[in-house]
Amino acid sequence: MLSGSILAHIMTGLRRATGRIILWFLIGFVAAAAIVEGVAFAASSGHFYALTHIAALVMGIAFGYAAGLTVLVIEVVRFLVKGLQDLERDVRGEFTGGERIVEGIVQNIEKRL
Repeated sequence: MLSGSILAHIMTGLRRATGRIILWFLIGFVAAAAIVEGVAFAASSGHFYALTHIAALVMGIAFGYAAGLTVLVIEVVRFLVKGLQDLERDVRGEFTGGERIVEGIVQNIEKRL
C-alpha cells in the first residue's frame, strides 16, 4: 500500500512538473526574444537585421532555460516536502493501527481473565 501511494505521488509530481517547466520555458523564451526584438527595432529606426533575430533566439533560449530550471528546482523541493509529509502520515497511520491491535488483544485477554 505504501509503495503504491509513493509511485502514484511520483507520477503525479512528474506530470505536473513537466507541464510547468515547459510553460515557463516558453514564457521566458517569448518574453526575452520580444524584448530583444523590440529594443533592436527601436534602436535601428524600424529595420530588422539577421543578427537581431539570432540574438533574440539566443537570449530567448537562455532566459527560457533559466526559467525552466528555476521551476524544476522549485518542483523538486515541493516534491520532497510533500513526499516526506505523506510518508509521515502513512507511518503515523501504521503506528496507530498497531496500537489498536495491541489494545484489542489486551482487552480480549482481560475479558477472559
